[in-house]
Amino acid sequence: MKQTIKMNKYVLIVLSIIILAVFAGVGFFLYNKKVQPEIVSQVGITAEECTKKGGEIVNILDDERAGDLEFRRDNKNEQFCKNSEDYLSDVIGLKCPCICCKKSTTSSFGNDQVEKTITDYLLTQKYFSWKTTTDSHNFCVVENLNPTENGLFPLYVWVRCGEFIMQNGKLKELSGLSVPTKIDYPNQLSFYDISKFSYEVPRNGSLYSKEIKTIFPLNVQNRIADFNSKNINKNIEITALNGLKK
Repeated sequence: MKQTIKMNKYVLIVLSIIILAVFAGVGFFLYNKKVQPEIVSQVGITAEECTKKGGEIVNILDDERAGDLEFRRDNKNEQFCKNSEDYLSDVIGLKCPCICCKKSTTSSFGNDQVEKTITDYLLTQKYFSWKTTTDSHNFCVVENLNPTENGLFPLYVWVRCGEFIMQNGKLKELSGLSVPTKIDYPNQLSFYDISKFSYEVPRNGSLYSKEIKTIFPLNVQNRIADFNSKNINKNIEITALNGLKK
């Protein structure tokens, strides 16, 4: 009889542990479901809108990630979408999850200064910047054809330049240029002197293929052969529209 009672006590203890574990698991699941919604849209942008803008979805699920987000927010406020700053401060206080839209790095050079300096330089060169009418404006954009080379010169880029006007409220390109280009600079100073840049492009006609081989390394030659101009053409339209609105 005593042995039976003792066994029953062990069974009750085991059952109690199992029941407590089940309740704890259910409680944890419900808590997570409550405090970790799939999307919190208080940041003023939906996941779909973020993706369309080329942004990266950042999901903050605990206060440690929120703390890291606060650091980045305080130091690089421009990384985050409109209206996010006030909400993110609440997130850190409430320790609740959110989804934010973080702008992706669009520069293929790994350094926005290099890209801007190159385009500024190109606009000083007659080969890339010209006028067929007095009221036109010139714009250039570039795409790095060899982004794995740590930004060291020479750089091999695809250059897209154009002469634009606004006509009847619409953007019109009067003339344009699209060409692979070698950009060189004598040193790697953080401050670039535009007057010290130089460029080399392949000549048109029968010399084009031959000079592609003499100007560009083999891996870049392959990129040139497979280059899709869709993105760079869209980029120059956006650049021209933004420039003409100023």
